[in-house]
Amino acid sequence: MGDLFDFEDDDGDGGEITIHRGVRIPLSATHAPTPPAAYLHQLETLTRIESAMKQRPPISGIVHLPTGAGKTRIGLELMARTLKLDPSHRFVWATSAKLLIAQTMRKAKEFAAAFPRGTGMEWYDVDTDLSADDVHIVFITRKQLRDVFRSAHDNRTNHPWRLRAIEGRPLTLIYDECHQLGAQELQREIEKFYAKVLEGKRTQKAWQVIGLSATPVPTRESARRLLQDCIFPIRPRKNDEAHEAEPDWKMEVFHRVDNEALVREGVLCRVNMHIDQAGIFDLEPDLMKMVIKETGIRPPGSDASKEELFKYALKFNRDVMGHPKVLAFLAEKLARNLHQLGKTIVFAGDIKAANQLADELSRHPGMQNKVAVVHSKIGILRMDGDKTKGRTPEEVIKEFYDRGSDPCILINVKMLTEGFDDPKVRSVMLATLTLSTNLFWQMIGRGTRGLKAGGTRDCFVIDPIKLVRLYDYFSGYQPSVSSELGEAIADDGEEGSLSLLSPKIPLVSQAPLPSETKYTISPHLRQLHGRVAEAIEQFLGGKKLSEAEAIAICHATQIVSEDGGVVVGAQSSAPAGSMGVMVLHESVRRAGVSLNADLFWLENQIPGEPSDDEIRFILRKISAIEALAIRTHNDYVRAEMAGSLTHYLTTPVSPEAEAVVPTKPPVSDAILDATTLCRAVGHADGALVSVEIETMARVLGEVFAVPIGSDATAPIQAEAPQESEWRAASQRLVTNTGIEVRKLLLRGLVGVAAADRRIHEQEVAIVTEIADGLGIKPGYAEALLDGYDPSFGLAHGV
Repeated sequence: MGDLFDFEDDDGDGGEITIHRGVRIPLSATHAPTPPAAYLHQLETLTRIESAMKQRPPISGIVHLPTGAGKTRIGLELMARTLKLDPSHRFVWATSAKLLIAQTMRKAKEFAAAFPRGTGMEWYDVDTDLSADDVHIVFITRKQLRDVFRSAHDNRTNHPWRLRAIEGRPLTLIYDECHQLGAQELQREIEKFYAKVLEGKRTQKAWQVIGLSATPVPTRESARRLLQDCIFPIRPRKNDEAHEAEPDWKMEVFHRVDNEALVREGVLCRVNMHIDQAGIFDLEPDLMKMVIKETGIRPPGSDASKEELFKYALKFNRDVMGHPKVLAFLAEKLARNLHQLGKTIVFAGDIKAANQLADELSRHPGMQNKVAVVHSKIGILRMDGDKTKGRTPEEVIKEFYDRGSDPCILINVKMLTEGFDDPKVRSVMLATLTLSTNLFWQMIGRGTRGLKAGGTRDCFVIDPIKLVRLYDYFSGYQPSVSSELGEAIADDGEEGSLSLLSPKIPLVSQAPLPSETKYTISPHLRQLHGRVAEAIEQFLGGKKLSEAEAIAICHATQIVSEDGGVVVGAQSSAPAGSMGVMVLHESVRRAGVSLNADLFWLENQIPGEPSDDEIRFILRKISAIEALAIRTHNDYVRAEMAGSLTHYLTTPVSPEAEAVVPTKPPVSDAILDATTLCRAVGHADGALVSVEIETMARVLGEVFAVPIGSDATAPIQAEAPQESEWRAASQRLVTNTGIEVRKLLLRGLVGVAAADRRIHEQEVAIVTEIADGLGIKPGYAEALLDGYDPSFGLAHGV
């Protein structure tokens, strides 16, 4: 622990948080950085917990957030806020692993500026004085917590927790990974504490428990009863405040947010199956059968019990995943493809396999300084040229963290499944068979930090085992990124958990960027589409693509990950959007480099499968951002409101490299749906006049950055659409276009309404309803309608 938390009090003013084992965390802003702003879901959670704290007695509950959502941040800020208001409040932070406690204390150091002066923190030890006035926060392991509860409910002792409860002084237990509250021995002592201390007539209850977990509910049904009846019972608020309670759990839930919501915000990223689907890392069936035969491992029958399956998984990890030939195969693939994978975590089945895999990797050229291993016996590991002898797991993990986004590998055994947080992890390899849904998602969660959280645009998940290929009856047990929760067994009967909120993360299949790995162009593509291949080659060399070139490339090519790199080949089916995504993300990355800015907010606007119109629009937006030197999202909003961004986006682009386009792309569905909305507005006042038809054609051309020919203008002059038609068109546009395209279209609709130099009440009503259908806030539409000047065109905005 020592060197992780040793700090000097430079100015001697005593302004620090002191941890009694000689660990000091500076408090003042001159010593510690100001914590970054909390996300909206974190603020909402804090508001709900603080409301529950004000109840008498305070209400206990669960914070149910996905891995990577910042549960630790919520707990730290809650303690800091509470201690500022009430220095007499005391907190206990409990979890199972010492590594998690060390990491939380490290985060407390980073969060030090938020705490009041004199705040004391201590890692619990046998001689810790829980009644000390200068200790406000105690960190404690699960086993230690069990022993403390045992002492606290003993009538023969004057335990400080017992005294605090009787005297009505506030004490809050924050349990990180609260599904562990299902452990039998811990539950036994908690139940006695509630019965003997908290339920006494003389007791003034000031006890509160806050559970943090992505998977809060214990797997064992019998373990849930104590959580439902004692720890997290559902209680009505005195002021009838709304609160979330999961009916099937029958427990108090302060707040919950699902994975998909946080992916949309950019806090989490999507799971990318592109490399896994390429089959590069799949253990070959012949190899698997040979190893299984050699080791003599016998798969359980189709009627095997969960206990038998669990034993089989342990033996499979030891004998099969630890086999020298399997480890040599994985090591070779990891070494050859590290630049595709980026920063990578490998979950190994046991310590022996982890050590051997690290040793195999270190023998590959260029890998000696890019591989580390961490497990409970790390001190005895010795590899060729390895320097980990005598180092602690914390030191190895910190060195991996400090490498930033550099491609490197950290192999671990059951040490990084919970709480480990390195946003730059790009890939996760599951080199272990797990039949626990909870553990499966905890492992994947190590790589799903999003761009807004300083992470990555997506996370590659590699599953080399795919056991269901060999044994069909495993499909009901083995977790899968493409399956629902299904049935699973826990790796530890006391610590397993079941989440009734699906942990599914949106899946994509997108190749890594050219800036991250080697791209080659297939000879077949050069023969079939020579000019397209030339355009790609120039793009890979740093040249910008014109809109026409980008569309041509997307229609003619596809990307395939192969062992050792990425190949661009001829399109064999309808465009899947992967080439468009690559072009857009790489273009944003290059713009960020040229501006010396992090454009993560722009990357978040790129859809998973962009249409031709979206590709044109986003490329034009990237050019506008570079031309206007827009570096932050706030700058972007200001440019949009000033009209300079809109002017740039709607200025026609001179045709470039049109000969590259194999065929003229047809009128897109998005344009036809936008036409339906234009017709709805044009007919709203009862008559469609020529100036409105002309305005519609101009609006459609400007919004979608394409010339509108007769095949598109003919539908404009059709009769007024039914309400059901334009509402359905609005919904499809929400699905098929980005918010910026829809905002631009809404401005155009206002222009259609004002084409006759007057905006009628009927037009105001329908534009407002369309804005709502397009998912645009009412205030935006009102500002457009109220501020419209007939002398302005669409290019000038409002």
